[in-house]
Amino acid sequence: MNLPNTSTYNGFWERQGFSPITVNFIVLALLFFLYQIVGGVISFLVAGGSVTDENVGLHRLFQTLFQVLFLAVPALWLVGLHTGRFSPTDNENQAFLALNRSVSSEVAVWGVLGAIALNPFLSYVGDVQFVVLSEGFGLKEEVREWKKLFDDIVEKLASAKSVGEFAAVVGVMALTPAICEEVVFRGLLQRNFSRAMSPMRSVVWTGAIFGVYHLNPIQTLPLIAIGIYISYLRQSSGTLWLCVVAHFAFNFFSVLGIFILNNADRFGLSPAVVQSLKTSEPELLSPTAIASAAISLGLFVVVVQQYERVLKKHNEES
Repeated sequence: MNLPNTSTYNGFWERQGFSPITVNFIVLALLFFLYQIVGGVISFLVAGGSVTDENVGLHRLFQTLFQVLFLAVPALWLVGLHTGRFSPTDNENQAFLALNRSVSSEVAVWGVLGAIALNPFLSYVGDVQFVVLSEGFGLKEEVREWKKLFDDIVEKLASAKSVGEFAAVVGVMALTPAICEEVVFRGLLQRNFSRAMSPMRSVVWTGAIFGVYHLNPIQTLPLIAIGIYISYLRQSSGTLWLCVVAHFAFNFFSVLGIFILNNADRFGLSPAVVQSLKTSEPELLSPTAIASAAISLGLFVVVVQQYERVLKKHNEES
């Protein structure tokens, strides 16, 4: 339903009286078409449908280009349909996306540590989702096929045999998504949700859509959870830059983990340890898995409490 235009913006969306929520779903449909459909078709026709050792470089290149051209660039332009200004450096556009604010380095460190601390817990949540889908919904074979498909794609895209290749992989799988996805989700979408609903609801809606939008049926719940946390950082800090850094850190340690496992001999890991870490069968009742998830969650709570303390101090001093 369209709402009366009560904002100070004078762009197309505002003059036509579109509600921010309506705009968000139009934006999501458009970006889905551009990135998933157009980008997917181009990638399939040029690089092939599967990722192999021969075409992995081309797939990495396309992933980077398409995130920039089919996510970030359209999102930046769509902001102009709110503000009536189409320069990414325009002050009003910067303010809309929360790119004109910053926080202290102490606040940033604690916010980023929250994303890192949460990682092992989310890994356990992913295992829970895997088991529920396999056993609870009778999708045992389907879930294993999905997991193998996604694991193989990520493994090939993230695999690196040298430090130089690892740096390139970090650019493709950690830095580019951190920038492009944050402009879309915490920049444009969360800003619009916050104009039409309470801060808490805007955080949850943005995080949930972020998780579902990745189209990974095996990791939907972990993606929603990290999406909600990063959306919380956006709401509490008022800056998109913190979200970008936290998103990058979360992705970086995932890529680093794959690099370490694929180069186990360099890092002194035994074959038994590598095999246990790469196993595709979750062990939810394993004392090690439970303890790791519990410690991760406990650390996360402590880190968030500290983040809120230093953020409050930062706001009082600003």
